[in-house]
Amino acid sequence: MPHHDPRGNRPGLALLLTTLLLLPVAASQALANPKAAPQVALQVVLDIEESLIRASAQIEPAAGDAADHFLFDLSSDLTVIMAYVTEEGRRPDLTQQAVHVPLPHHQDVQRYKLRIPAGIEEPLVVIVYEGTLADDVEAGEIEGQVHNFSVQAHISERGVFLSDNSYWAPNPVDAHGSHPLCDYEVTVHGEAGWVFVATGDPIRETDEGDLGPCDHWRTPRPTDGVALAGNRLGTLSGVSDSGVEIVVHTSEGNARLAPMFLGAVKEYLALYEPLIGPYPYRRFTIMENFFSSGFAYPGFTLMDGRVLGMGPRALMPGLLDHEMLHAWWGNGVYVSPEDGNWCEAITSHHANMSRYGLQGEEERSQDYRRGNLMKLAADPALDAADGPALDRFGRDPACDRYVGYDKGALVFHMIRQALGDEAYWAGVKRFAADYLGKHATWDDLATSLDPEDEHGIATLVEQFVRRPGAPALAATRFVAGEDGLVLDIDAGHGDWSFDLPVRLHLKDGGHRDVTIEYPEQHTIAGDPATVTHLEIDPTFDVYRLMPANQVLPTINNTLAEGLHFVVGEERPEAADQFIARYPEATHSPQPVSDRNLFILGETAAGAVSKALALASNPVAVGDGWFEVDGKRYDKPTQAMLHSFRHPDESGRYATLFVSNGEVGWQKLRLVTHYRRDTTIVWEDGEVITRLVHEPDRRVPLGFAKSPEKPSYD
Repeated sequence: MPHHDPRGNRPGLALLLTTLLLLPVAASQALANPKAAPQVALQVVLDIEESLIRASAQIEPAAGDAADHFLFDLSSDLTVIMAYVTEEGRRPDLTQQAVHVPLPHHQDVQRYKLRIPAGIEEPLVVIVYEGTLADDVEAGEIEGQVHNFSVQAHISERGVFLSDNSYWAPNPVDAHGSHPLCDYEVTVHGEAGWVFVATGDPIRETDEGDLGPCDHWRTPRPTDGVALAGNRLGTLSGVSDSGVEIVVHTSEGNARLAPMFLGAVKEYLALYEPLIGPYPYRRFTIMENFFSSGFAYPGFTLMDGRVLGMGPRALMPGLLDHEMLHAWWGNGVYVSPEDGNWCEAITSHHANMSRYGLQGEEERSQDYRRGNLMKLAADPALDAADGPALDRFGRDPACDRYVGYDKGALVFHMIRQALGDEAYWAGVKRFAADYLGKHATWDDLATSLDPEDEHGIATLVEQFVRRPGAPALAATRFVAGEDGLVLDIDAGHGDWSFDLPVRLHLKDGGHRDVTIEYPEQHTIAGDPATVTHLEIDPTFDVYRLMPANQVLPTINNTLAEGLHFVVGEERPEAADQFIARYPEATHSPQPVSDRNLFILGETAAGAVSKALALASNPVAVGDGWFEVDGKRYDKPTQAMLHSFRHPDESGRYATLFVSNGEVGWQKLRLVTHYRRDTTIVWEDGEVITRLVHEPDRRVPLGFAKSPEKPSYD
């Protein structure tokens, strides 16, 4: 591999220097909203074989930003070749130099300072730089994890990925030491046979109807960074009913699936645009990525080829729809650096949690909400009362992903319930229209959704966003009273106030749903003679910590804490690989007390056969077969994942994985993806049975004793 002497001739450098002569005129004509935000025009030359980037940036500071100097940040892997400040019509002073400015605690980033010569009223900053960008891809590939976040900047024959957080492009620094939103324009000089995508809209050089690959991109409004990706991929394109261009770049192996993804995007746009507003970019591009990822950028998403290769399963809520919705949330309206990350919460609500319901399958959305609450019940430390609040997500590494995504989605569901669908979606559309191209906070969101604070949305935000923890709702009394039914509910800790749905189960087998004002309301109108039971929040509409006796047994509970593997001395390699993922767990051929149990294989099942038989959802295991829910499975290609409450250990859970033959063990590495079900049975690698063991969550009329309640201890 040839070595390029930085002091000698550099391929592409001549092109950049020649282009610079034209940039001042071209950029000032091309970039939108001149001077409303810093304008950054990039010319990029990629030497893919050498993992090398050579680029030039022309930056026009925003109106009012001009001072006696200009600051910018750049990756430490890149070297500034030339930097100067001039203005249109003025001969540049090529003797200027960018001076390093100390930037503590940022080893991967260098800050530079350029003096602005006296007499320059409209500064034009020009920076030429180069360097090798080759983050180690394999180091971040972890079994069971969807995203490889260790890769930020990589150029090689495997592919090009330059994230908007990698400082591959000079990032202006404002007077407050922050990075302002900027207008970007990117022109890529790549290699034949490669397709590229960058932040923003494609700039067509020929026919207006050209939907093919593009090497010139421009943002329609300010963004909080610029990303660039490319690879040798095929292209399929189309147009949505609303006129949005849809482009799918896939490898040859996934080309047959491209029409499916293109059609899915058309469906998603038809579903969400009427609710949220017009898609914020001219084009939505799906590009197959070369490492574990599901990343969203303004106008495009990068998805791992293995995820795309899942076919229809890659279209389940929370995957492609989630990434597309980030075009509005996080890549259209930006999270304010002064507040927490709200964009993952609202995106998770709209896609992961609500898409099924929006498509007429509300029961499946309800299942998702239940699953979110079960995660918290399995591990209350995910959102402890003394932990970081939701508004710390993105700012405090101690704030768990569960809080940012799952709790946040349920908080938005509560907001939607409080407003009603019509008002909620009108507020969402108003928020998008008012804040596209701007930063926004949780309070901005609350004001857009409930402008006059008529529905208490600001109060919900104060309780569930600004404060950590969850109310641990449990009925302490449900009895007949003189004026109806008397109900007392304990929240466990803290002061909470919100509308709480409850269900009255009737003697005739029906039910009546009622919403009470918690904690003020203690009486429900009705004839006690017709009521048998009460159920709190029957469709899982409230973010809360559920009592332990109401928790659905899943693998979540088993993996929460205090894990012990029960495994035979002779076991397949897949078992050892799985155990290695939990270095703090213990393992032996026999069960131990006071720990959750993960039972691997038929031999281990024999060691806990009594517990398997006495569980409220029992199973049986034999030589080459297993039996669950009254059905026997005895094919050699069948395997089972089954969770249950330990019948002899209060508060402890167990999960069994068993396979009738060698092939089923291949599913063990993927079991953590099945966190919402009690039982899964596979045959030939496909799910053939899915069971949920629901506990009875009803409280009988006449109840006046505190049930088992969760604890934050």
